Amino acid sequence: MNNLFLKLKNLPLFLSAAFFFTAGTLIIINLITLIPSKQISALNEGFNSAITALFAFTACVMINWMATKNTKKAVAAGYCVLLFDAVLFTLCAVHISFILSIVLSLLLLFFFEKYNLLPAFCISALISFSAALVIGLSYDLLFSLLKSLCDILKGRGALFGAVSNVYSLLFSENLSKLFYHKDYSGTAFVNSKVVSGVIDVFKVQKVAGLNVSKYLSGKYFVNIFVSTGLFLLLYQKLEKEMKTAFVLCFALAFLFGDVRLLALFVLVYNPIMYFGYLLLIIVSYLTAYFLDIRIAFLKAGSLFELFKYIEKPVYFIITGLVIMVLTYFIESLILSKFDFHSKSFLPRNVKKLIDALGGRKNIEKLTDNMLYVKNPNLINILNIDCDIKGNAITLHSDELELIKEYV
Repeated sequence: MNNLFLKLKNLPLFLSAAFFFTAGTLIIINLITLIPSKQISALNEGFNSAITALFAFTACVMINWMATKNTKKAVAAGYCVLLFDAVLFTLCAVHISFILSIVLSLLLLFFFEKYNLLPAFCISALISFSAALVIGLSYDLLFSLLKSLCDILKGRGALFGAVSNVYSLLFSENLSKLFYHKDYSGTAFVNSKVVSGVIDVFKVQKVAGLNVSKYLSGKYFVNIFVSTGLFLLLYQKLEKEMKTAFVLCFALAFLFGDVRLLALFVLVYNPIMYFGYLLLIIVSYLTAYFLDIRIAFLKAGSLFELFKYIEKPVYFIITGLVIMVLTYFIESLILSKFDFHSKSFLPRNVKKLIDALGGRKNIEKLTDNMLYVKNPNLINILNIDCDIKGNAITLHSDELELIKEYV
């Protein structure tokens, strides 16, 4: 359990390369798609659909390599994730999701840590193939449940914004597509034809109706101002590798309106902060609706589309700055209470371990395989399994790693 805690705590560092390569690739593709061309637009759609496969492979390789320090095992684990994605896409034309790729990577790590390369690979490949087969064959049922969810969200723009963000991480297909291009967000009768979906209606009419303020405009506040508030708060707190990846995720959200990787980064860095992020999404969509700010988009709500379709710019900027400050304040408050990456924050199992050693002040120094205390008589031998030789204490390797993390 202690070893698992350390892996989860180090997930943002383990996944830095995955965030870096995926966000970097998406930025390049989005820059190319600024060139007006149907072929390039199709390329962008294909990449946006398959980008989770790139993230999944890189994430699995890095998680397994950081834990095992074995390149062959890391690549083999990555291949198993690609196998899962290939089977799933063959069955239902859906790619693996961001969250599922991390969960699967951690599951495969258990086998690659425990067994040699060949048996670990065989077990992992079988698990990946079987899991993809089950999910792929039950996709029609899952899609019918998605339609039921859409019926619940219909007319509730703020709730749609938050749920859509969660859904895009849990499943590779984005819930928002059904609102953007189906009648869940409204219809219009244009040129003797019924047009469904808020984006399609705007595209045909070129008029930003009330549903634009309900389902679209709030996304601009999230893309630009909520993202900026998070950036200002977290940038100085991150280590170098994580910082570079975070900058690319932020740039992707700020410039091109793709907040998936930024949201995922927040989730793996601090899950409590992610709940605050969802609250701020709801606030953003509600604000756009109540102020009747109607800024539409045809793709993802990029900065380039903002300048093209902006309405009430003064209201938008002032309100956005307020939301940015609110983001910084709320997320700072959460971090002050739940900073899992600060050494001042002690999980319950770590606190219990340190108390059994006589408290932090009793710990004198640490080496690679030994801990030294000032007074061995303060150690509670009933609550800790250790060998005591004078001031030198021999602990279980997992417990020693935990002490190193927090003392």
